[in-house]
Amino acid sequence: MSHLTRASALAGFAEFACSQQLDPEALLNHVGLLSDVQDNPNNLISYDKFVHLLEHAAKVANNPLFGLQYGLFQGVDIFGTLRYLIRNARSVEQALHDLSHYFHMHNNSTEVLLQHRDGQTVLSYVSSIASHRGQLQIDELAMGVGQQLMQGLLGSHWQPQALLIKHAPLAPSNQYRQLLGISPQFNAPDNAWVFSDSLLAMPVPNADHALHEFMRQRLAQLSNRSEGGFAGQVQRLLRSFLPDGRVTLDYIAEVMHLSPRTLQRHLANEGTSFQKLLDQTRQHMVRHYLSEPDMSVCQLSELLGYADQSAFARAFQRWYGMSLTQWARQQEAGSAD
Repeated sequence: MSHLTRASALAGFAEFACSQQLDPEALLNHVGLLSDVQDNPNNLISYDKFVHLLEHAAKVANNPLFGLQYGLFQGVDIFGTLRYLIRNARSVEQALHDLSHYFHMHNNSTEVLLQHRDGQTVLSYVSSIASHRGQLQIDELAMGVGQQLMQGLLGSHWQPQALLIKHAPLAPSNQYRQLLGISPQFNAPDNAWVFSDSLLAMPVPNADHALHEFMRQRLAQLSNRSEGGFAGQVQRLLRSFLPDGRVTLDYIAEVMHLSPRTLQRHLANEGTSFQKLLDQTRQHMVRHYLSEPDMSVCQLSELLGYADQSAFARAFQRWYGMSLTQWARQQEAGSAD
């Protein structure tokens, strides 16, 4: 299975990286992510690249607590659209159940679990990947996000009983306490916040219950397929993976947990096909990238997932009825006017 997360996982990355005296664009490029990846928070990106990004940033910044601090900086913005459901729940318990139930729509390789043990609630973050380079930064980011989530839901009522972290400390424990207000228990069996069950009944302040119900119905409809039907989901995946060249029917079907034949059947029912969507997505993307003055034809061809420049040139001729050279001359003439 391909491990994916929403681009909202990068919420505030540029601002936070700059606060650490880092170049966010250079960091993104280093791991193979485009600098405009945050423009559409609902797009899917490689979870592996996200993990590698945090690991690389922590190393460049010489800051072992980069992930934790970034999580505290992000808060619930990391959840994208899902945050509107959480913030408008009737109670803390409903908010956390909603997060647990729909978290797979944000990230398909991790889970948020809500468990009860002897009068205590354990809110844990569990990765389905047995071992992953850079996972320590991700685990601590999740704990930072969890702190901001609970603070937002409970305000001054948020009094955690324990913070569990599976790995050994990455920095002196007093630095964790300064950031979180609590000293974590390291080398624990889980990554989790532990608090009293009594907090679950607390109402969420300033919640809009009508908006919550609207978002719940919307997410329920999208849980098994994305907005715009199968065609919409395929186009989002194509935009995410075209720069890596992974644009085959077989690959996209695997990501969607369907057989290629089943995916083609669903697309046919919606009046389209994989090849049509691929062509439309490339045509849409080329209009965006042609506005970048420093981008070469070779770079543009690679970003659109073409094996060679000649294939891209033929497609461009078909779309616009002219060659790239003719198009460039036309643009220059228009600018001169």
